Amino acid sequence: LTKDWIEQVELGAAFDVASSDHKPVYTVLRLPTYNLPSLVDETVISIRLSLDQVKCFRLPPMDQNGLADPFLQLIGTWFPQSSKNCSTVVKKTLNPVFHGIPDIKSGISNPLRLMHNYLIIKVSDKDVMSSSTIGYTVLPLRWFLPENGKSQRTKMFRHHLMKGGVYVGSAVIQGQVTITIERGE
Repeated sequence: LTKDWIEQVELGAAFDVASSDHKPVYTVLRLPTYNLPSLVDETVISIRLSLDQVKCFRLPPMDQNGLADPFLQLIGTWFPQSSKNCSTVVKKTLNPVFHGIPDIKSGISNPLRLMHNYLIIKVSDKDVMSSSTIGYTVLPLRWFLPENGKSQRTKMFRHHLMKGGVYVGSAVIQGQVTITIERGE
């Protein structure tokens, strides 16, 4: 592969890692995909992931008023990254309920290829000029994929928030994931 085939989508500092030796970075690369016969399902038109009833409990205070202004950012390698993958900000709370979380449409057309992918839900605090990470959770998509030829599956999740590989106090995020597979004739 040459640099004409590889596109760097994002470069940044890794999630906060407690280390005195180095500060790790990450990059997201877009590589060409090849539609091999075993990787393509011609009957699939689209795969959509929806998040509903997402709530956090016991978030740490991030602002001087002892509260936070949290919002969610959805991160994954199987869908295009954009600022549209964020929820609205919930002002002045440590126990937010998130509304307006955008649905994600997969760039992969075969549900079996999503079996080994993840969705990262990052909870951040919005400030006037910037935002800071409160914590995140990682959801393996295999937990939520429809089974036995069904076109949809809905399942609840409840996880502790992590930051730098350590629990963020007793902060918890919970919600409902729905994956819908739309098939053509």
